[in-house]
Amino acid sequence: MTNRLMIKICGLTREEDVDWIAKTAVWGIGFVLWEKSSRFVSWEQLARFIHVVKQNNSRVKTVGVFVNPKRSQVLQGLDCGLSTIQFHGEESVEFCDSFNCDYIKVARPQNIEDIEVLGAYEGASYFLIDAFAHNQYGGTGRKVQDHFYESIKSLSKPTFIAGGISSDNVAAIVRKLNPDGIDLSSGVESQPGIKSKEDITNLFGVLKNLL
Repeated sequence: MTNRLMIKICGLTREEDVDWIAKTAVWGIGFVLWEKSSRFVSWEQLARFIHVVKQNNSRVKTVGVFVNPKRSQVLQGLDCGLSTIQFHGEESVEFCDSFNCDYIKVARPQNIEDIEVLGAYEGASYFLIDAFAHNQYGGTGRKVQDHFYESIKSLSKPTFIAGGISSDNVAAIVRKLNPDGIDLSSGVESQPGIKSKEDITNLFGVLKNLL
């Protein structure tokens, strides 16, 4: 395990959270652009938040989280200045590859085959494994089951693990899986979309001692 663990914090909805988190050692900040999510942000908010990130730390990735979007929606997100697209639904290889940008392809596995299918996404920059929940795409607080870990370790791209990660369980997850990155959302919130500075600071403290 190295100190190069990528940390992505996803589902921000307040400018004050974007502002202080962009000043930390995070790899990226994710903004949810799926309208059915309680963490959804508008295009106007997205553009403002990206501006705040770039003002604070130009190295931090700005990630747009989409679920089975229209092509025009992804293009609008890129026009707003997103550096990376996260495809969190059932998007095809051809669709994901068509934007000529860095992208994260997500799997929400119910079985090992759901992880193995990621191998077809050769154009992806990263993979992300999230817990499955029927008709819900992320931010559920559910954890990825341990029996998927060996299949996750065999993936060919840098891979994030998501799903209810908090200061209480991050050490065990990192020790067992040794992921390239972790994706934080519900486990560091006081309520959906409202990030807890205390919870995030505590989690960073755990990682500092671990790494």
